Amino acid sequence: MIPPEDERDPRSLLGPLSELRLRELLTEVQERIEQIIEARDHVDGLLEAMLAVTSGLDLDDTLRTIVHAAINLVDARYGALGVLGPGEDLAEFVFEGIDDETRAEIGDLPKGRGVLGFLIINPKPIRLKDMSHHPASVGFPPHHPPMRTFLGVPVQIRDEVFGNLYLTEKANGLPFTEDDEAILRALAAAAGIAIENARLYEQSRIRQAWLEATREIATELLAGSETVDVLQVIADDALELTRADSTFLAVPDDPQTPSDDVTELVVTVSAGNVPDRVIGGAIPLEGSSSGEAFRSRMPLRVDRLAFDPGFDATTPFAPPWFSRFVPPNR
Repeated sequence: MIPPEDERDPRSLLGPLSELRLRELLTEVQERIEQIIEARDHVDGLLEAMLAVTSGLDLDDTLRTIVHAAINLVDARYGALGVLGPGEDLAEFVFEGIDDETRAEIGDLPKGRGVLGFLIINPKPIRLKDMSHHPASVGFPPHHPPMRTFLGVPVQIRDEVFGNLYLTEKANGLPFTEDDEAILRALAAAAGIAIENARLYEQSRIRQAWLEATREIATELLAGSETVDVLQVIADDALELTRADSTFLAVPDDPQTPSDDVTELVVTVSAGNVPDRVIGGAIPLEGSSSGEAFRSRMPLRVDRLAFDPGFDATTPFAPPWFSRFVPPNR
């Protein structure tokens, strides 16, 4: 006998559609729980990254740590931090994800053109599903790995834009999300503080090192040391202070010759990666970087050290070089 409709067990009214809806609800709850766990993991990862980038005081190490942390936080394959120089060019490009062999095949590092330049001119976060579709895109040089998805965020120190963080190729070919952008913006804020601290520490370290170097040179002079020994101290200190690969010091052959009458300089001492055969070599003032610094009595920075063709001993040296002349007291 079938009971009247109003006396049926309510559970018997759960038909297939109701059961399907229940499964959907359970699935939705599970997904939300997973999202909460994922969000918590992102927050934990962000906090760890912020602690990592703010813990160091060496500027170069700090920049590399920032790039590494950014890649891990948003699951990117490639990452870079472009440091702004004068104008709208990049003075430095710290990257991760491209091996040394590929880097050598690509050639020169980016200077800030295309999409990278767009972010320099418009320092606001930008997310792209495909870089090639952006109006500012100029493509990639030969041997450059393919890159489509893109996320860029400026790094500021107070009101100054220090550079930009660039991330490409999110895992599994997915586009970068709003969450990725929010995370990277938070990291960029921490990066700005870390870079400022590293800069201040570096300035303090350099200032202290210059004081110590000046004291050391003054001590040698007051002790009556030989001229060549004092010059060697200067070359050694310059190598350490500038963190250069090589330094050499070139002076007029006769220190009594008036500056206007000097036609060449003689390499007297060196430090670092300088071949022994360079010592004693003559550098003509005409057509040489050292000659230009000598005549102008001003510091000179060049991308490639220029020499007269007769001074072939310097050809193994790699740029950049910093050539400086300090006028003598007369």
